[in-house]
Amino acid sequence: MKENRELAHVSKKWAGIGKEFFTSADNYVLEIFNHVPENDIVRPLILASVMCIDMVFKE
Repeated sequence: MKENRELAHVSKKWAGIGKEFFTSADNYVLEIFNHVPENDIVRPLILASVMCIDMVFKE
């Protein structure tokens, strides 16, 4: 969030009962909203943040 406006949203995608119960693999969807300009420096930071969250909490 920046100035009380959401810039991006991460959600977990359901992979099916077999994959969810028998593996540690997860699928995530990253949505960066249209009001964030394509050349804005925050875009790569959002992607890096999501990757760090996955590495810290899921590895």
